Amino acid sequence: HLGVPKENEMVGAGVSYCATCDGAFFRNLDVAVIGGGNTALQEAVMLSDICKNVTVIQNLPYMTGEKRLLAILEKKNNVNMIFNTVVTELEANNGELCAIKIKNNENGEESRFALDGMFIAIVINTIMLSKNIDNVIPRNSLNFCFFSFFSSFLFWS
Repeated sequence: HLGVPKENEMVGAGVSYCATCDGAFFRNLDVAVIGGGNTALQEAVMLSDICKNVTVIQNLPYMTGEKRLLAILEKKNNVNMIFNTVVTELEANNGELCAIKIKNNENGEESRFALDGMFIAIVINTIMLSKNIDNVIPRNSLNFCFFSFFSSFLFWS
């Protein structure tokens, strides 16, 4: 999740977290993929085959995904990449996503980006989570964490 206003309300109305699940709804339309890792690049590759235009928006000055995925995207005529940029706001028209506001991290420049759909493809930093897991989910004396969802147990070494 990006944590921007209206994000939760716009899920299913232009905001998605799964290109495999929802990509077909955006056939021949303009979309953005938010993120720069493998998940984002894989989704962008898939969407580039069905969407009119795909713009990958990454908050860093480089992509963090595999070079082979980046090479595929760089050969596509309908794929653009924007670096050092974050989404700050979502705009709706009749309850449907119609644009996002983005801000460049380097120069602070803000702009409006019209689109039909946005795929959020960022993942939690699992290294940071693993270092702080005791603050989030306590363990018992046997080193097990308890999750109430279907009474599952996980072992953390």
